[in-house]
Amino acid sequence: MRKLITILLILCLLPAAALAQDDHLAGEQLLYNPDFSETADVLDLPVGWTAQAYAEGGAALLEQTEAGAAIRVESAAGNDVRAYQDVAVAPDTVYRLRAMVRTEDVQGGQGASLSIDNYGLDGSYCYSGGLTGTTGWTELTLYVRTGAEQTTLRAALRLGGYGMESSGTAWFCDVSLYACDEVASGTIIDLMATADQGGAAAAAPGGAVFAAMLAVAALSLLLYALLYARVLKSEADALKNPARPGAVLGAVMAAAFVLRLALSLIFVGHPTDINCFMAWGNAVATNGMADFYTSGMFADYPPGYMYICGAISWLCGVLGLSYGSAGMVFLFKLPATIADLASAYLVYRLAKRQGVREVFALTLCALLALNPAAMFISGAWGQIDSLLTLGVVGAFCLFLSERWILAGAVYGLAILFKPQALMFGPLFAAAYFAYTAASPAWKKKLLHTALAVLAALLVLFVGSLPFKGDQQLFYLVGRYTDTVSSYPYATIEAYNLPALLGLNWAPVETKVLGVPYSVWGPAFIALGVLYGVFLLLRSFLVLPAGERPTLASLRACPRREGALYLPAACMLCVIFTFGHYMHERYLFPALLLLLLAYLYERDRRILVSFGILTAPLLLNLLGAMFIITRPELRGAFYDALTRIGAAGILFGCLYLCYISFDILVRGRTHKPLPAARRARGAAPEAARPPVREAAQTQRLLPPPTDGGLRMTRRDTVAMLALTAVYAAVALVNLGTLSAPETAWTPQAAGETVTIEFPQETAVSEFWVYGNIADGGTLLLRADDGHEEQYEQLYDNMFRWHRVETWFTARTLTLQYVGGSVCLNEIAFFDDAGERIDARVVSPAGTQAALLDEQDTVPDAPSYYNGMYFDELYHARTAYEHLHGLAPYENSHPPLGKLIIAVGIAIFGMNPFGWRIMGALVGVAMLPVLYLFGKRLFQKSEYAFLCTALFAVDFMHFTQTRIATIDVYAVFFILLMYYFMYEYITMNFFVDGLGKTLRPLALSGLFFGLGAASKWTCFYAGAGLAVLFFGSLIARGLERRRVLAVARGGGGGAVLAGTPQERQRVQAYWKNVLLTLLWCCLFFLLVPFLIYFGAYLPYYLYEAGTREGYGLADAFATFWRYQEFMFSYHSGLEATHPYQSAWWEWPFTLRPMWYFSGNDASAGTVSTLTASGNPAVWWVGTLAAPALLALRASGRVPRARALQIICVGVLANYLPWVLVPRCTFIYHFFATVPFLLMGAVYLLEWGEQRYPRLARVKWIWLGVAAALFVLLYPGLSGLPVPAWWAHILKFLPGGGLMYGA
Repeated sequence: MRKLITILLILCLLPAAALAQDDHLAGEQLLYNPDFSETADVLDLPVGWTAQAYAEGGAALLEQTEAGAAIRVESAAGNDVRAYQDVAVAPDTVYRLRAMVRTEDVQGGQGASLSIDNYGLDGSYCYSGGLTGTTGWTELTLYVRTGAEQTTLRAALRLGGYGMESSGTAWFCDVSLYACDEVASGTIIDLMATADQGGAAAAAPGGAVFAAMLAVAALSLLLYALLYARVLKSEADALKNPARPGAVLGAVMAAAFVLRLALSLIFVGHPTDINCFMAWGNAVATNGMADFYTSGMFADYPPGYMYICGAISWLCGVLGLSYGSAGMVFLFKLPATIADLASAYLVYRLAKRQGVREVFALTLCALLALNPAAMFISGAWGQIDSLLTLGVVGAFCLFLSERWILAGAVYGLAILFKPQALMFGPLFAAAYFAYTAASPAWKKKLLHTALAVLAALLVLFVGSLPFKGDQQLFYLVGRYTDTVSSYPYATIEAYNLPALLGLNWAPVETKVLGVPYSVWGPAFIALGVLYGVFLLLRSFLVLPAGERPTLASLRACPRREGALYLPAACMLCVIFTFGHYMHERYLFPALLLLLLAYLYERDRRILVSFGILTAPLLLNLLGAMFIITRPELRGAFYDALTRIGAAGILFGCLYLCYISFDILVRGRTHKPLPAARRARGAAPEAARPPVREAAQTQRLLPPPTDGGLRMTRRDTVAMLALTAVYAAVALVNLGTLSAPETAWTPQAAGETVTIEFPQETAVSEFWVYGNIADGGTLLLRADDGHEEQYEQLYDNMFRWHRVETWFTARTLTLQYVGGSVCLNEIAFFDDAGERIDARVVSPAGTQAALLDEQDTVPDAPSYYNGMYFDELYHARTAYEHLHGLAPYENSHPPLGKLIIAVGIAIFGMNPFGWRIMGALVGVAMLPVLYLFGKRLFQKSEYAFLCTALFAVDFMHFTQTRIATIDVYAVFFILLMYYFMYEYITMNFFVDGLGKTLRPLALSGLFFGLGAASKWTCFYAGAGLAVLFFGSLIARGLERRRVLAVARGGGGGAVLAGTPQERQRVQAYWKNVLLTLLWCCLFFLLVPFLIYFGAYLPYYLYEAGTREGYGLADAFATFWRYQEFMFSYHSGLEATHPYQSAWWEWPFTLRPMWYFSGNDASAGTVSTLTASGNPAVWWVGTLAAPALLALRASGRVPRARALQIICVGVLANYLPWVLVPRCTFIYHFFATVPFLLMGAVYLLEWGEQRYPRLARVKWIWLGVAAALFVLLYPGLSGLPVPAWWAHILKFLPGGGLMYGA
């Protein structure tokens, strides 16, 4: 029995023995000050520990508890708060983090836990189990295995987590971190198991959906373009009328109905709209009408639609359809579907009445019935815009058919359905007034007008009366005003101008050009109304040609049929595109109005406008419908989609405004083109007369290109002199050559450095010149008992950071607390501002570096002796490339930073060293631009003017003297466009293929260098593609002209070109193929090799961190950084106080402030800003539309120089319209040279026509140069007296530098 009891006891104790087994630990405790015993009065936490919180209100403090010293982490609201310490670790090793934890009222999220913050390495976090509620002391443990290349680890005592915020209080004590040879139990989390691809992965679903939407809209536009070219343009004159038109019409209507039914089954509808409609119908059917608007239910529609909603809900009850069922949803969509079909039938009937052929009348009917935007609104969305459209158009039809009173009643009914019908009110009123005034029976018409107004009011009054209840008699007026003001936003998912400016869902008080959009919007709406009224009044009468109109003759003039439709469509389009409070569907009525306008005007451009507006409207509907159900996908992709659609609608609006004016005011009409007229090639092959050569032929190919620049000695002297003068100005005060370069990097928490002064000294401030580090903390202890904390932040690197203090001491101890610290130099100053001699006592390691370069301490910290703005990214990364460190700045390709590194390698890591290469490239831009100008204008004076203006441009000067990468991108853009211009001015028919390939190869080479510097060069590359393929098309047209057959005088035919020309153009396809292959080499392969090779420092760094790194690994590294760049730029949602939108750049409305260093004691002001010279940018911006208008009018002839200028401006500027991320004025830099070329081109044209303008160019240059000289201090950082700065701010551009 005793043995049995012993065995049982042993068996019972075995689990306990197993549980008692602990981990096999290796090495020493890795945390510094793990028991929190070492403290400082100036620190809230124990020495070695750092606090961080996601949101305000969180704190981490040292506190004494019953268990001893503990760190208390707390937050009153949901937060992610932590106390952490960075620790050096070994790769591929298991570590155990353990602590005792107590909680009080911890709620939500992750709770209190131990965490490894690996975010800086692979974007991830990991946690132990979390404690919530109120608990006693509990042991928490977390096991992790470091990555194969991981050498640091951040251990955190945490309340909450990433995306898992918590509130409450937690205490942590007995913290330890050990390496483990063996883990007794528990899960080991592998760190850095996968690289962070979160940004791209998160963006992919939304990006794919938005790309699909864009593809659908583009496909609809393409299909419409094909339909227009084959059918609509000729009014289907190549098609036969159907034998049974009624059957075809029925088939069209049936197909339209079935497609809407299918969409209704696929899409429940817009969740907000369809649920509101069903709820309103249920309320009306259940509770009646009287109390509907006073029941507290949200209802922003007037009573007209409530009748339909109530009737549908009643019918659902009769049919036994459950609330929210598919059947009920379809019934609610049915009225809009019926209205769509009725509108399509209206188009068919009016087309027949206007004498349109049967087949084309059916085509126009189908064009509306099967319109994807119309089907989506009624079938998928479930909105009733088609009811509104039918009501407004019905009122117009009745008015134009002289049934004015009934027209007023129908218009009142339209208003009763949707308040958007009020947008047509001013135009309708103008029509009543104009037709009355122009009628011989004007008194009768005036009476009819009054009765029409009365009929509209009566419909509104009677229709709203059942819903009045206890409300005031005219409650409907208040409902309309409340509805209008219920969405106080610049735009509500409408793809229009506010959306293009980034104002989607922005408050209507948001300012544009300093004026709230609440002012812009009504002003644009008023202009749209006035323009529509103007078009109507100018065109509703058919005036006799050459006769001076009188009132009597006007009243005798016939009325223009369908006069309301085109002005109404144009007015609505302007209101939607430029107005405020717009929703995505408000443009829809314009589609029906345009089709009806075409029936009366018969101008094929109206059908073009119909297609142009349909595609972006469809895109708008798809995007708005999707984003309401997936709001988390709002971001870069959706913003880009919005701007693409907005740009399309803006273009469509401007085009419609133009053709409306052309048709209704100028009386110009582009009639349909019969198919026979459009066919090229006169007769069938059998009927063609014999071809013979002409006795006399005319050369059709141009003469060989003279590729020479005709540079004279005068050109060379002028170019070099201008370059030399600019170089002297640009290199002066560029930066100091003297800066600290040796550094102290503490190796472990608790490391101390003792500094000794010659005698007991009062210290009033100290300056620190940091190296690459962030978030590290030092504790300063003076022997007089003074303590203070110094935190090295990221932006304190490679520049002097001034810290005010006050203590008196002979010795000072610096103790490394934790985080990342690396200091090049420190300097101390007394209360007189004099530097104090100091030395490091018994230095160990690199500690002596703190005080070994005191001769580099400047008189005052400034831009001249330290980094500013994005030099902190680009110059730093250049330094890292040189020293084989992990590159920090990875959001742009490396080549620009490698060029910066060349200057650092030659002159050292000092301001002059990291800026010199950019400055030299800025200098080199001038001869390049001079050569470009000479090739463009063929005259020295214009080449000099263009170059000199660019030399005194503020952006060019400032942006080339800062160590960022934009200067290299712009330089390579100039070169790639220079050689592409040389190519497009050549002709492989007359110059020979080989000669044309040289500039093409150089253009591709510089494109590769530009792309390897900054991705914005891909925008410029798209422009190169346009120019290149345009040139090939031009050669193809030349070939066609040379080989064309023309009618001869003797009944036969003659060949147009000479025999030699015909022989040359036979090689067209061969030349095209060889040229394309050449481009594959120099625009694809060579740029890729340059781009791939630019990442060499990345490959070398990673090869140094692990063995066996090969070519496949290099490609993996390369691709990983491309994914990161795309994810970064597409998902960036950061803001900046000096960010600016694309539309603000041309007039320098928002400059970039790079540096400000005012010295109050000396009474000086120092500033350094990036902006544009008003005499360059403002003139260029105004010249661009003027030049385009003159070219459109034909007054400025077609020229290749104009091609390169226009494409250069558009390719470098227009893409920024679609970029939703934070942008800055320096993104306009690449556009400036081309904008300047355009202004000079316009001036040259003006001088040829008006010789008196010859002096204007020198006056222009003088003004620009004077502004540069006067505002030079604000461009270079040169200190000036405060009184002089006060004067400068009144100059154009000066207010941007020195304050308005």
